[in-house]
Amino acid sequence: MDAGRSRPDRTLGVVALAVALLGAGPAWAAGPPPAWTGTGRPHVMRPMGSVPEARPGVAAAAATNGSGPLAYGSGPVQERPTVYLDFWGSRWTDGTRDAGGFTGAAAQSYIQAFVRDLAGSPWFDTQTQYCQGAAAGATTCGAGTTHVGQPSPTVLTWNDAATTPAPTDAGIAAEAERARFHFGLVADVDATVIVLTPTGQSSFQTDGGQLFCGYHSYTTDVVYSYIPWMPDAGAACGRNLVNPADDAFGHGHFDGFSIVVGHEVVEAATDPLPFAILVPAGQPTFGWLDSTGLESADKCEHLAGWPSTSVAFGAGAGNLFAVQPLWSNSTSSCPTENLAGLTAGHAAISSWGAGDRDVFVRGSDGAMHTRHWDGTGWSGWQSLGGGFKSAPAAVSWGVGRIDVFGVGLDGALWHSWASGGGSGTLLWAGWHSLGGGIVFGPAASSWAPGGLDIAAVGLDRSMWHLRWNGSAWLPWQWLGGSFTSDPAVISWRDGSDRVDIFGRGLDGGLWQDAWIGGWTGWQPRGGFFAGGPALASTGPFRMQVYGVGGDGALWHQTWNGSAWSAWSSLGGAWPQNPSAASAPGSNAVDLAMIGSAQNTERFVAGPS
Repeated sequence: MDAGRSRPDRTLGVVALAVALLGAGPAWAAGPPPAWTGTGRPHVMRPMGSVPEARPGVAAAAATNGSGPLAYGSGPVQERPTVYLDFWGSRWTDGTRDAGGFTGAAAQSYIQAFVRDLAGSPWFDTQTQYCQGAAAGATTCGAGTTHVGQPSPTVLTWNDAATTPAPTDAGIAAEAERARFHFGLVADVDATVIVLTPTGQSSFQTDGGQLFCGYHSYTTDVVYSYIPWMPDAGAACGRNLVNPADDAFGHGHFDGFSIVVGHEVVEAATDPLPFAILVPAGQPTFGWLDSTGLESADKCEHLAGWPSTSVAFGAGAGNLFAVQPLWSNSTSSCPTENLAGLTAGHAAISSWGAGDRDVFVRGSDGAMHTRHWDGTGWSGWQSLGGGFKSAPAAVSWGVGRIDVFGVGLDGALWHSWASGGGSGTLLWAGWHSLGGGIVFGPAASSWAPGGLDIAAVGLDRSMWHLRWNGSAWLPWQWLGGSFTSDPAVISWRDGSDRVDIFGRGLDGGLWQDAWIGGWTGWQPRGGFFAGGPALASTGPFRMQVYGVGGDGALWHQTWNGSAWSAWSSLGGAWPQNPSAASAPGSNAVDLAMIGSAQNTERFVAGPS
């Protein structure tokens, strides 16, 4: 957690401090494990409703906490993160139930499954961009640096029932030392001991009175975190934050456990020894903090724009866990998952069911590539072949059906489709040409099963429209206007064949045309954008519009069925246009965005 909330004097100008004390030469680089002196103080995850401390004179970013990117402070990160769970107290195993009727044994199963399944997860993979061995103050990692590694799938557990928990600051530190001795750890910066206390024997504030849901710290011999019994704090620490109904496994009731444990595991990996004195450097160092002293998870906790959500870990339908998004310097925002890949142009995302997502990109080889999420995990990248000079467009008009489009090397529109997803296997057809001469686009939507609408900007820079009516492709239709980027198109699926098309005009603003039995003509929607828009519908008569503004941030506007909201910033620094989709029955929006490393990151935008 961030040192700024417990020791504000330490975080004022933390990046400048590191550069001044350590110069360009890193205190920690690849080599023998570091030794350190000193004992940390709790760096806390605040409860919901608490206001984070801000550095005087620095305004917090509108859509995230803190200010600016994470910067390196010359300290270590965890190259091989390994988690050790210390369930402190007999109530974990004696059948004691909390107010919701759940036992310690049930919580142990939930927590162990979550920590085990962190290994190799796209959620944690957003943090492997950070490293040790870079120059002090660096915000990216170059050659010769050692990156944060994926957590070990081996999770060792100890039930310390011999003592009754005394969860003071000193008592928790002493228990972490007992656990260190039990596990045979000696000053291993890659190891994090998590001390957990049971229902009725937990604390949610430091000795100094600071409220928390969890924290991480260190002694002279061990990096550790403290996790109280989350449900005892109610909604303030995440109970039923993502899953409103409880199930037997603990989804809902134990949402706070995976949110806060994940928060602490990540921050121990990216900043295990904040302001420890490394030997022999003799100066205070840290891992990755922003200019206000916030760590990676701090910057993305308790946000309205990028909410906590359930993410699939490992294999098996039960392994869905509530987690918060995490900060990514690659996009200066809070993605839910890093889907990797090396892309050329923006991504496309579609959904044909609550448990399914499909992401498409044009790879560096010019071919189309896709990944599928089936509700339990992501597939690997699959090549669909072809040769394209545009980013893709994708849409689904029914269960197991996906249509994807791209502009071929000949400038024409090319189309492929998949079916059979409902049986667990997607069967892709070959590519075939739909003709046309396209410079920007395409975009695709579906207004009913078997119905497709395509929008693209032609050689004359006007908008053109193509419709599949369920049995045949109708001729290309000219819609006029003058456009400078890829368009977007959406259908409400309200029982009509309404279609809305948006494009960036010569003035840099968005323009809208709609089919309501006939085309309404182009109307200005305002704003000033660096690229084309993305659209999603979260229900009949509702539209969500996204675009990268002239400032590089993601901007958002909503149509609620009768009026447009004002444009609002979701922050970030985006090198490519967004892509958006909303799963059937959901009022949240999935966005697929490309980061500065040309990787694909998935975001979940909150209800609007």
